[in-house]
Amino acid sequence: IICDLITVDLGTAPSYEALSYEWGSPSSKKHTIRLNERQSSVSENFWRASYDLRDAQEPRSLWIDALCINQDDVHERNCQGSRMGDIYSQAARVVAWIGEDDSEVRKGCAFLSELTSCSIERYCPPGGDCQCWQDRGKWAALSGLCTGSYWFRLWIIQEVLLASDLLIQCGPLSFQWEELTW
Repeated sequence: IICDLITVDLGTAPSYEALSYEWGSPSSKKHTIRLNERQSSVSENFWRASYDLRDAQEPRSLWIDALCINQDDVHERNCQGSRMGDIYSQAARVVAWIGEDDSEVRKGCAFLSELTSCSIERYCPPGGDCQCWQDRGKWAALSGLCTGSYWFRLWIIQEVLLASDLLIQCGPLSFQWEELTW
């Protein structure tokens, strides 16, 4: 993973996406990225999210707190913390990376897509049985997408609510927030 860190004024910043993710345990495995031509150590979750979000065709402009805020400088962390609302509300898109992909995530995403691509009448015809309630495995997988540890972070309230466009990403799979709130 290769990153270039640039400094811009938020008022005149080019279009960017902001990453919302769970940092993970400080003792988690460390990975290395190239940041401004130098090796830099990052957390497991940072590396996995960056890996999943990279675009093989062209560079992507991302605001990522772990890189954009000097985490060793308490004063800078406090100053930047007060600007988070502006950062997330001005982002062209907020990408909420909620974790890695596995068979249950794929099943939950597939069911979500199934639910949002058809009418309620298909699942609950008048006078008939509601088919959508019959596969508890699909509902459990969908529930799993919504109950991971990411959703228990206090910071996500502003990151999610202030986003003008919110993309939920698990591994390489993604869906729009509106699909989840359908």
